[in-house]
Amino acid sequence: MEGIPHQRYEPGHYENKEREDFRERNFPRIVAQHILEHAFDDLSEAGFKEEEIEKLEQTFAQLPEEAKLAVLAVPAQLRVRLYERYAEKVHAGDLSLADFWNDLRKNNEERSYTLGYHLSPREIRPDLQGNWVIKGTEPDHRNDDVPMAYYSLDYRNRYREKPTKYLYVVRAEVRDESGHYRDNNGVWGRAPSLSVVDSFDLPQIEKEMDDLMKVSQEKRNEEKAA
Repeated sequence: MEGIPHQRYEPGHYENKEREDFRERNFPRIVAQHILEHAFDDLSEAGFKEEEIEKLEQTFAQLPEEAKLAVLAVPAQLRVRLYERYAEKVHAGDLSLADFWNDLRKNNEERSYTLGYHLSPREIRPDLQGNWVIKGTEPDHRNDDVPMAYYSLDYRNRYREKPTKYLYVVRAEVRDESGHYRDNNGVWGRAPSLSVVDSFDLPQIEKEMDDLMKVSQEKRNEEKAA
């Protein structure tokens, strides 16, 4: 997120409120679905069979929304290796397939991992070793001018000072003494570096939300007319 949080615009200054509220509700779900699609590819690479992945898809859908964010908060560079360890446990009979997400959820919730959203006008790629990290660039006086990278914990409070194309979903850590810091209002986080979970084209995600809103409005109109 290029800039310090106080530079952002306040909600309600730029878009229709109904549209913004709809986006706020649906943004985490749409982003999570896209991450899950990439996670399925990694599950396959890690050794899970197609029928096992189908079962995992079904059990993922049954998780509470907050739990979904927790289990997906695995940095991209670690996912295959982590899933390989789970595949070994499942195939050895040490962990049931039904408990896969619950075990990952327990581990991530104990560490207070969830998803954060960092926006940038520039592309940030993994380095030659495969490490995909966003490094802080803005000295923050609250942390002795250590350069920080920022993220929001929802769509409404995203950084909007500059036009942005790239949405980086990062692993946020929301417990005290985690190395991540939170603003007083609790919707922003910062750290010297952020591990990337996935990245997307923000305008495309917003188009998906608008298309979904159009379908929802058409359905409501049909129900009223019936």
